[in-house]
Amino acid sequence: PGVPTLCSGHHSGLHGAEGFAGSAIQHRLLRDQFSQLQLPADCGVLLVHGLNPYGFSAVRRVNESNAERIQLAGRSQLGRLGFFSR
Repeated sequence: PGVPTLCSGHHSGLHGAEGFAGSAIQHRLLRDQFSQLQLPADCGVLLVHGLNPYGFSAVRRVNESNAERIQLAGRSQLGRLGFFSR
């Protein structure tokens, strides 16, 4: 009901090879714990699976251009998203 003003998020697979563990965590969250989460009424949940599908399938940290996604985004862009906050 309505647009959430808060968001709780989890992503997997930024570094490709780490996607397997992240996928398992997301699966477990959805299967066993999602119905029990006690979030504020105005809070949405965002799960993003496999941010680096090439690296995930090739079990590598880099994408198809042999670049790491975290370096492509840059610290300043991630800072605007709330990463690296103080």
